[in-house]
Amino acid sequence: MHALSPINTDSFLATTASAHAPIRIMLASGRSARSIQRVIDENFQGIMVPDAVLCSNGALTYNPQTKTISFPQFIPLDEAIKTVDRLTMEIKSVSMSKHHLPIEKRADTDHDLDDNEMIKGRPGFACQVLWFSLEQDERRGGIHYDYLAVDDIQDFLRSLQEPLAGTENGANKIPRGGIIKLLVLDRNRVASEGLGLRQYCDGNGIARQDVAAFGDLLNDAEMLEYAGLGLCMGNGHPEMKRLADRVIGTNAEDGLAKEIESWFSTTPKYSAD
Repeated sequence: MHALSPINTDSFLATTASAHAPIRIMLASGRSARSIQRVIDENFQGIMVPDAVLCSNGALTYNPQTKTISFPQFIPLDEAIKTVDRLTMEIKSVSMSKHHLPIEKRADTDHDLDDNEMIKGRPGFACQVLWFSLEQDERRGGIHYDYLAVDDIQDFLRSLQEPLAGTENGANKIPRGGIIKLLVLDRNRVASEGLGLRQYCDGNGIARQDVAAFGDLLNDAEMLEYAGLGLCMGNGHPEMKRLADRVIGTNAEDGLAKEIESWFSTTPKYSAD
């Protein structure tokens, strides 16, 4: 049995059976398996690949060496459906005036509504899904991962309870799939880094043209769009590079630090005379 020896419990774990046994490296992250694989590819670059990663805050274990998933912790589907029903009612019970909607969301509402008329919350859901398969392939071990946004989350969750093809008449019916993470939001409010930055600036009298923002992945898009100067890291997502005002050095090149240092250069400037 391996003893777990935490070095940094938020991101890095090492296991070893004895002083003479090989050390096993494990990462821990809130990211999905697909997302953490990109992080490993970009940062480790094949020099060293971790033995395992605890993904989605421990909802599953991912082996980046074999690209397989194990030990998934599923949300019971019946409970997930009840939770979705309850959250749907709660979000719809909260209203806000059209005037307070983010500008990009006002177009989704009834154009005939007055700015002061109240609009009910619009629940939106997404989930991380593991699809089951009777065929155990070497690469995925029979578990197929996906991340979905669906129009009717209740119907979708119920569809996951249907028996997997080939197990309909068996004693142990296998469901089509299971979920390991359920995400919910009010689509009227559009919580994002861009919204948070805009609210902070509005509350502190900071003009957007005086704001510089750095980002690398798609969740930074609204923030870079809002800022007067949006900068993408050199190792950022291709879409972010196209969106940004300028691309700077990579994380490995200390791109952010060098960019900021260039703004405050202490080198004296002399005129030609």
